Formats: sequence, C-alpha cells, structure tokens
Amino acid sequence: MDISIFAFIGLIGVFIAAFSALPQIIKTFKTKSAKDISLGLYVMRCIGMSLSLIYIVHLNIIVYIVGGIVSLIFIMIMIVFKFKYS
Repeated sequence: MDISIFAFIGLIGVFIAAFSALPQIIKTFKTKSAKDISLGLYVMRCIGMSLSLIYIVHLNIIVYIVGGIVSLIFIMIMIVFKFKYS
C-alpha cells in the first residue's frame, strides 16, 4: 500500500482529534462531576461531527469515517455524563 506523507499526517490527525476527548471523559468519570463541562460546547461538537460524518461517508474514506465515529461516540459519552453527573 502506497501511503503519502499527507495521508499519514491526516491519519494521525484524525486519531488525535478522535481521542482528544478521552482525558476529559476519564476525569469526569473518576470525579463523577460534570458541573464545569459546557453542554453547549458538546452539543455543537456533536452536530458538527454528525454533519462532517455525512460528508466523510459521501467521500467513502474509511479511516476518516472510523475516526469520526469514534469522535462522535466520545462526544455523546460526555453529553450523557453532563446529564448524569451535573
């Protein structure tokens, strides 16, 4: 498989973006507190990622689809935590 440096950079970027929410998820789960979490931020991120996923699915780039789905799952976890721990 011939992968360009730009495709590799994009791949790394997708997974860094996807897993960027993980530290907040872990902290919120450990402390059982989401009072300082902005619901508006996560709702906007959820809408933005959902719209982006529609476009990514249209392009049929599997790596980006997987990264987008992981991001969306993490965003939804934070929204659930916001309601559960606030």
